[in-house]
Amino acid sequence: MIAIAGILAANIFSVAVAWNEHWSLLGLLWVYFIQNLIIGFYGTRRILKLGATDRDDESLLDHFIRKRQVAWGFVAAYLILHIVYFLFIFINTVAKDGHPPPTDDDIFWTAAGALAFFLAHGFSFRRNLEKDRRGRAPLDTLFIIPFARVLPMHLMLFVGVQVNVEGGIVFFGILKTIADLAMHWAEHYVLGRPRVESGT
Repeated sequence: MIAIAGILAANIFSVAVAWNEHWSLLGLLWVYFIQNLIIGFYGTRRILKLGATDRDDESLLDHFIRKRQVAWGFVAAYLILHIVYFLFIFINTVAKDGHPPPTDDDIFWTAAGALAFFLAHGFSFRRNLEKDRRGRAPLDTLFIIPFARVLPMHLMLFVGVQVNVEGGIVFFGILKTIADLAMHWAEHYVLGRPRVESGT
């Protein structure tokens, strides 16, 4: 519950800042872009910290090598996705006529929103490590979970940027928050279920 409350608080804070500072939805997307990088950072750390308990038929050395291969594959795929994401936001920002450059306040509040997500996901990361020590997280699942988490959230935001409706920050911010909380719950539900040992 504390982890969910942290994610909810970070989302509310970011939307409130965007509304108060009169940002466009593109401005808010920069905060969410950084949140994605934070999710990827903790996802990589989680893969690398996974103990050799998810498969009984491999040695410690084999597990050590395999989880680093999975981690590097994850980093490569995640970076490619977010290079595309960055280009989408950047091109749409620059393409808007008269879009002013970011002010010092914009940079400060973007950093503040990013810090809120960093702390919230950091707490969730520590809780996840406790579960992983009980051998409940296969490596292939840890590879997929961050992608399954960020894609639904941001597909709807990309639609919002193109639609550009009045009040879009609040509307799409709420939709993104709901998706964020739903995927956070799903992640903990899927990885928190007791694993069925083979042969039982």
